[in-house]
Parts: sequence; C-alpha cells; structure tokens
Amino acid sequence: MPCPTFILPRLPTSLIQRSSNGASRLLCTAKSETHAPTAPPFPNAPAQAGHLYVVSTPIGNVADLTYRAAAILHTASVIAAEDTRRTGLLLSAAVGPRPQHQRLLSCHEHNVRSRIPDLLTRLSAGDSVALVSDAGTPCVSDPGAQLVKAAVEAGMPVVPVPGACAALAALVASALPLGEFTFLGFLPRAGVERRKAMEKIAALEGTVVVYEAPHRLLVTLDALRGPAFVGRHVCLAREVTKKWEQFMRFSSPAEAYEWFEGNDVEPRGEFTIVLGPLQRPEASRDDLNAYSKAEVDIAALAKALVEEGVPASAVARGIASAADVPKKLVYAFASSCKNSMQKKVEGNGT
Repeated sequence: MPCPTFILPRLPTSLIQRSSNGASRLLCTAKSETHAPTAPPFPNAPAQAGHLYVVSTPIGNVADLTYRAAAILHTASVIAAEDTRRTGLLLSAAVGPRPQHQRLLSCHEHNVRSRIPDLLTRLSAGDSVALVSDAGTPCVSDPGAQLVKAAVEAGMPVVPVPGACAALAALVASALPLGEFTFLGFLPRAGVERRKAMEKIAALEGTVVVYEAPHRLLVTLDALRGPAFVGRHVCLAREVTKKWEQFMRFSSPAEAYEWFEGNDVEPRGEFTIVLGPLQRPEASRDDLNAYSKAEVDIAALAKALVEEGVPASAVARGIASAADVPKKLVYAFASSCKNSMQKKVEGNGT
C-alpha cells in the first residue's frame, strides 16, 4: 500500500513541534505522561511466544487501529516493519511507549530475504513477531508474503490480525456488485506486462479492483476506454479514510477520463479503481435461433431448462455444445429468462 498521511487525534502541545517554516510534525515521545490519547484497555490477548502475527494497520486514519492490533503491537517481542520510522509514529500516537525489551526491525522488499533467517531464529527461540507494512494489510500489495511462507514452511504458527484494507473499503462504498470480484493490486507500469494486464481485466467478467498512483491515473483510464470496457461502471476511490476522502462514480472509464480532461483536473492522492462487472447484452429468441442449425427450438429448450431450475451456466454449456451455438449468447438468453421469472415472482408476491 502507498504510505498514508495519518489523521491523528488531538495531541497535546508537548507532542507537536513547529519547524522553522511553520509546519507541524509529530514527535516520537516515549514518556507516558505526555502520550495522547490514552492507550486503549488491551484485552487479554497478548502476543504468544513463537507466533508470527500479520497485523493490519490504518491506511490513513489512526483511529482505525483495532484494540487487538494495538495489544499485539504492544506485547510482541519484535515488530518487523516496512518502514520503522512510520511504524514508530503510529506506535507513539495509538499504542503508547514501547516496552524496553521490544525490538523494532526493518523488513521491506529490499531486505526481506536477508531478514527472514533472523526472524525465524527469533521465532524458534520463543519470540513473538508482529509483521506490519506502512499501511493496510501486509502481503496485500505489500512485502511480507515471503516471510509468511517461510514461517509456515518452518512450522511456525501464523496469525492474521485483520483491519484496514483500501481495496475492501473502496469496494463496499462503490455501490457496484460484489458477488464476484478480482483484486489485482498495482498494474505494471508499461510494456508487454501492462498490455497483458489490460487484456486480463477485459476478460474478467466480475468486478475488478486495482490500485493506481495519481500521476498514472489518466493513463490507466485511457487504456480502459476500449470497446471491451464499454458499459462497465467505475468508481474512483481517492484518499480512503483520510481527510479528503472522495468516491467518484462514472458510467464508464471513458466518462471518468473525459471528466478529468474536460475539467482540467489534476488527479491527486492515492486511487483505488473499482471497475464494475461486464454488462451482458439482452438476447432475444430470434438472436438465439438464428445461430442454430438444429431442428428443435433452441430458445424454447433453454427457457424450459431454466424454468426447471437448471442454472444458466449449465444451460449455456449444454446447448452450446449440442447445437453449435455461442455459449455467451445462450447464457445471456437463459439469464434474461431467469430475470423475467424472478420479476414475475416478486410481482406476484406484492
């Protein structure tokens, strides 16, 4: 996840220092009498010896740190952090002074391989290790997966401590269908890998979630303006959980691109793009029968099977194979039959 700018609760002046240019910065103060807010009452769930905890941290609002996460971070023997400075600020603001025995070690994409042996040795010796990233859930578009894999292979218990995740936060506020979704993280920046990623997105029929930096947002929206994405609604979630949080909803990626271009707006902040599912066209009886060379009424057969409770996907597979009809067309017709049946039932119910 991108580094967040934490929204902190009101802090006493002893924790705020004014720099020469008037900007404020948070001091990492370890004195409990000047710490604010008061550390939450930790439940009886301290970090257990020899366990690796994968701890989710806030993606912008420090109040999103859970009590359980605070308890683990307060009691773990070792905290393996993507950025020790940022994690130190979070601990100071939301958890309280660190115990003297606790070690805060860096564990990021550039040193994770060399760090793994040391952390496994510590786990074997009975230390508890809390893995955190700069923001959100470790291993989700963040380093840490290699450590988790190594710990599992070494027989160490791995415990997830759920919390904030930009992808899920954007999904639930997008107002787009969530029955099936695919998370792809950050897209490749250029070249063959990026083209393949776009082809993969076009082939996915469900909702798709990707992360994007502000300076690449318009390039990505431009790539999503092709025919394969027509009719796919999109929600652009910006600065999720932060002060300037915003959800921008459009009927298509093309409309989103044209809005930015037409209003001469420069994208700012980190974006989560939620692309709605593929909109299936309605298929009529004539459309279906026009493809078929069989003597039977393919449309009537498909409708009868749906009325008997056969899933639309099974109807499509069976008829497409037997009658040489495009499976997508059969599925669209069977789905429309099913929708008509449901509307009729709902109408009778009212």
